[in-house]
Amino acid sequence: MKLPRKLRNLLFLSFIGSGVLPLIAVGIISLELTDQIQAEDISQKNLLIARSSAAQVRSWLASRADFLRQVETVISERQKYGGMFQTDAYLDMLINSNFDFEAIYVFDDKGIVLNTGLSALIPWQKKDFAGIRLSDDPYYKIGADTRGVTWSDTFFSFHSGRLTVNIGMPIMLGNIKGSLIGSLNLNVLKKILHYDLSEACENDGACGFITNRKGVLIAHPDEKLVREQYNLSRSDIVGKGLSGFEGTCRTIENRQDFLVSIVTIPETGWLICFQQSLRSAFRIKRITLKIFLAGIAVTGILMIIAAWKSVTGILIPLRLLTDAAEQVGAGNLDFQIAYGSDNELGILASAFNQMTLNLKTSYESLMTEVSEREKREEQIRRLAHHNELILNAAGEGICGLDMDGNVTFANPAAAEMTGYEPDELLGKNLHERIHHSEADGSPFPPASCCICNSMKSGCCVNVSDEILWRKDGSKFPAEYAGNPIIKEGKAVGAVVTFRDITARKNAEEKLRTALAEKDTLLQELYHRTRNTMQVISSMMKFRSLSVKDEYVANVFNEMENRIQAMSLVHNKLYESRNLSGISLKTYIADLSAMLTKSYRVSSDKIRMVLDTEDVYVLIDTAVPCGLILNELISNAIRHAFPGERQGEIRISLRVTDEKEIILSVSDNGIGLPQNFDTGAGGTSGIQTVFLLGEYQLRAHVKFESRNGLKCQICFKDNLYKARV
Repeated sequence: MKLPRKLRNLLFLSFIGSGVLPLIAVGIISLELTDQIQAEDISQKNLLIARSSAAQVRSWLASRADFLRQVETVISERQKYGGMFQTDAYLDMLINSNFDFEAIYVFDDKGIVLNTGLSALIPWQKKDFAGIRLSDDPYYKIGADTRGVTWSDTFFSFHSGRLTVNIGMPIMLGNIKGSLIGSLNLNVLKKILHYDLSEACENDGACGFITNRKGVLIAHPDEKLVREQYNLSRSDIVGKGLSGFEGTCRTIENRQDFLVSIVTIPETGWLICFQQSLRSAFRIKRITLKIFLAGIAVTGILMIIAAWKSVTGILIPLRLLTDAAEQVGAGNLDFQIAYGSDNELGILASAFNQMTLNLKTSYESLMTEVSEREKREEQIRRLAHHNELILNAAGEGICGLDMDGNVTFANPAAAEMTGYEPDELLGKNLHERIHHSEADGSPFPPASCCICNSMKSGCCVNVSDEILWRKDGSKFPAEYAGNPIIKEGKAVGAVVTFRDITARKNAEEKLRTALAEKDTLLQELYHRTRNTMQVISSMMKFRSLSVKDEYVANVFNEMENRIQAMSLVHNKLYESRNLSGISLKTYIADLSAMLTKSYRVSSDKIRMVLDTEDVYVLIDTAVPCGLILNELISNAIRHAFPGERQGEIRISLRVTDEKEIILSVSDNGIGLPQNFDTGAGGTSGIQTVFLLGEYQLRAHVKFESRNGLKCQICFKDNLYKARV
């Protein structure tokens, strides 16, 4: 049987018209949109890569300039207040701690080298530069009217033979205006190109490079071009960049189109360039076009095949189904339709075949089910016997209970622990047998029994420490668990497991005794340390009474206060139950009260204001904190309020979200004189604060002299481990 020719042609045209033509139209529109979007996206991406690299280069240059400014500040301040100091040693230390600089020079006003810092990698000596007029070299020359930072042209260093740029700035050497110049190694530019542009270059056929203000290459993946000082100033793109252009544009080099993104670094006039060929950039479009054409060809072939199959595959299954219906109508139940397909006609044929198979195999299935039931019953019997062997081998006591609390099963371990035979437990109430009394012998009511309650509530219970009783009347500590047995949503009994924990209890008691002895020894140690410090303090106080010199007496008094501050730490640990931590809040309150009393300060003259949080620290942190507080509070009491001047001393203590402790001591007194050195080179008291803060607490110490004096110390209590 065949379909009419017109119907077949109509089906073919419908398949092709509804499948291939829309695919072609959508593909053409998609290619045009892809071309526009990809061009904009590539330009933006390339410019973003170039700007990212430029930002890193600018950040690196700014950090090196800031570093040189700090060197200038230190040298100028030392020249202003302390005369000449070990400048060469200071510069060597800076050079060897900062590998970007290979040399730092200090010139006088005539351009002659005064001081030199050289990297250990440079095969030169300081005497080779002493008295030399390096400023005759244009790379080492700074104008007399120069202010701020200047950048030289790039050059290959005669020290190391590496590409270098000089950073220069004026510096005051007493009354002489000299200059400070650092030779900065430019190897880091290659690293920036490697990390920022290498992945894009490898994947997209792109290239990143950097030129100086004259268009000469100073960083490029091909190191040979950099060594040859290859000049790109005649290139159209680099010429635009040197003229002030910044952005992305197209160019032709060696008969090949490129997209180039340019970003300028204003400090040095360098250009960051990211170059990518158009062929590489738009390869996705070419791949998409090939895939699209291949898809149209494959789709057209598949459409023709699908149309033919669909048209010719309708009559055959209809004819087979008609024949099958006739056979079934004649009573032939063994007949099967020889048609295999997953369409609707195939499903209908499969259902018909399955119907005849079900009728034929119904008797066979019934006999098989009987045999399988007998096998399952045998497996259940074997499984029950195996489970019983497992329960009997368990080291924990296991008992099964019914809803009345009577034992339905008891393994040998339960009988051995309680002293009963398994038969003596079966059918007996478990609570009355082994859980009938408290530890002191008083009755244990069933209403308070966790096991009984677990059966009633249907919830699991776990008890870690309770007393169970043996048959002979002796007791033993045990932990036990009760788990209800649930059937059809209702509790029908419970399973109780328990074990003897006598050995564990003995071990815990020994551990508690050892810890108590350790606490006692530590408290005795802190007590004796405190007493020893009190004896030393008393001896110093007695000695100070016999000293006539007021300065020496004050020194004794300061030393006594410092010892009292350390003694107070050990006293806090002696009085504390936590031997690993000291409350800084209470310690600050006691220390400020002690110093106020020591200096006989009236609360009407100086008021102590405490704004402290409850912070606990280790003794290794508390001791330097106490010494720092002693110095700051003592200095404020003695110097901040001269004559009849009144005011307050404020102590603040808080903890940030990053677990950083911030301790500050401030006053509203007269403050410090103008030009007073509040750095680590200040007075002995300030030096003490810096030494204790920076070297023992690894803290950041900052002084502010505005409307009085304020010292802020930021640190973390993570340098030491707890003793207990």
